[in-house]
Amino acid sequence: MIPREKNPDYINSFLDYSITILNKSPNSVKEYNYDLTNFFRFIMIRFNMTNEEDPEKIDITKFTKDDLRKITLEDIHSYISHLAIDNRAKATTRARKISTIRIFFHYLCQDASSQFLLDHNPA
Repeated sequence: MIPREKNPDYINSFLDYSITILNKSPNSVKEYNYDLTNFFRFIMIRFNMTNEEDPEKIDITKFTKDDLRKITLEDIHSYISHLAIDNRAKATTRARKISTIRIFFHYLCQDASSQFLLDHNPA
């Protein structure tokens, strides 16, 4: 699992929510963490927020709430396209990642316990 200190607070908050409120299994939460980390690394590259060429070395803790607000449905589509074309991810893998992104943004927009509440859901 990706260490919590390598996550922004809003991801850790979502992971905690997934375990406690959504009653997700540790394996599901681990996959959520992995999926979101990869998604934010992709977005940081797309937004030109890093010069790092190795995605594994991108520090997503620098991705702020203001940066979250800039994410659009087009960015999400671009990520899914990247998974299909560049990573040759299977349809089932892409579906799981889409589900993770949807659940995450729903949490940020709808859940009163979220301290990172967003005004709109890009997913």
